[in-house]
Amino acid sequence: MRPSLPGALLFLAVTCLSSACSSVPPVKKAQEATAAAADAYAKGLVRGINTGKKDRAFSDLDNTRRALEQYAADQSGYPDASSCGDLLAKLPSRGSTLPERDPWGNPYECRSAAGGYSIRSAGEDGSPGTGDDVVLEGGAPPQP
Repeated sequence: MRPSLPGALLFLAVTCLSSACSSVPPVKKAQEATAAAADAYAKGLVRGINTGKKDRAFSDLDNTRRALEQYAADQSGYPDASSCGDLLAKLPSRGSTLPERDPWGNPYECRSAAGGYSIRSAGEDGSPGTGDDVVLEGGAPPQP
């Protein structure tokens, strides 16, 4: 037997007054879930961008490292240089190029002496000596 229309509406009204039928919590939960998903996506996107920038910085430094190693093999030591511009000027025939700035917009740092070299990017935070730095060193790197 089907309940009468007024009885069904009364049942529905009583049921919907309880939290199980309220439309506010599901909408709020959906909004929170959407916000959490968007936040996770954004964090993943930023992480991916930073990984790409770190890879780019490593590639930039590695090109210079190869030119330095080739120079050292030919000259029995690394060139003396206190800046990236000075270093690159001494490696013209080695095909090395290094942008003035890393992918985060900070200048690269280069030091080289006969016994070793240090080429680095300060990384995402722009502060040298922190955990996000990209550093390539060879031999006995000169101290700053």
